Amino acid sequence: PLKSSLALSRGSGSATFARASTATYINSAGNVASAAIDAPRFEANGLLMEGQRTNICLQSETLDNAAWVAANITVGANDAAAPDGATTAELLTASLANGTLIQDLGIIASAAKIFTIYLKRKTGTGNIDLTLDNGVGWTTKSITTSWAKYSITQTLANPDCGIRIVTNGDAVWAWGAQVEDSASFATSYIPTVAASVTRVRDSLTYPLAGNFNSNAFTIVAICAGLQDDNVPNSIVELYKTSSSGA
Repeated sequence: PLKSSLALSRGSGSATFARASTATYINSAGNVASAAIDAPRFEANGLLMEGQRTNICLQSETLDNAAWVAANITVGANDAAAPDGATTAELLTASLANGTLIQDLGIIASAAKIFTIYLKRKTGTGNIDLTLDNGVGWTTKSITTSWAKYSITQTLANPDCGIRIVTNGDAVWAWGAQVEDSASFATSYIPTVAASVTRVRDSLTYPLAGNFNSNAFTIVAICAGLQDDNVPNSIVELYKTSSSGA
């Protein structure tokens, strides 16, 4: 159960899944795909369940937009196939050493933040660095010739996220920039354009009637969960929907 469908292997009734927004996931082909409102997302490990998160990084796929400030970097729009299969990956090429591309995310209270972005190397072997503090500090990432999602975390106020290509002439493809506030781990990609976007939490419920003894029962849950340090999460919730407890 929950590997590829919501069907019960035993018992009666059917599951109810809800999410009041679209969401992305990694499909069976290994690509980033979009799920409609109230559509469950099944990945290689089964049903993906996530809490509510917001991507505060604007123009997540259009890195040639004015929201991103380039210094000694050229941005080639829609240059290659992105992780979702569409030709929307941006080519970043250093025109001088230490070329940067940075977005000012505005006035935001101090909290843990995580910056993620998909990167793929085109040419060169020099360092590729990420920042969340406008380049006060840089974190070097080992970028390969295959798409991968890279991340850095930092606790700070007023973040500015970005990338630095250290060696003149080096180039990488970039796509899917995301910054999540009050977060200690990354979640699925949330596309943005001119404003931040929120992905609403997933909810999965099963009926008690016909599946549980309302007087005494045991629940065993096998799952992989991550605890956000700032937002309480729950794996299983039990509650009554009628006076009988069913």
